Amino acid sequence: MPNRVIREDLFESDRWLDLHTDSARLMFIVILLLVDDFGNLEGGRRLQRRALATTQIKDLPTVLKVLSELQDADLIRRYEVDGREYWHVPRFKNLRTYWSRKFPRSPWCGERKSAIEKKNKSLT
Repeated sequence: MPNRVIREDLFESDRWLDLHTDSARLMFIVILLLVDDFGNLEGGRRLQRRALATTQIKDLPTVLKVLSELQDADLIRRYEVDGREYWHVPRFKNLRTYWSRKFPRSPWCGERKSAIEKKNKSLT
């Protein structure tokens, strides 16, 4: 599991503060802690089980509702690669020097991240 520092900017984010429940806010923090260095995370059943285990959410329909609320607030974006579900955090700011990708590249991956990824590949 990656080490993350959650910046205090989160507590000033209108998108995060406007979420309807604390469960949705906590779910977003869980997602921030689980994404790879590019802000991507595997979705599907694994993410749903993590939501049930780490938040106050008690059933699958509520997990799906919370994910939809996070998506409506543009805190996360869903994408698919080879029929598998993934999520991307669009404003994810990673300050690490060396980045590693665990999940397929999202359609919203920034130019800076692409250049760093190519540089890291050439070093190996």
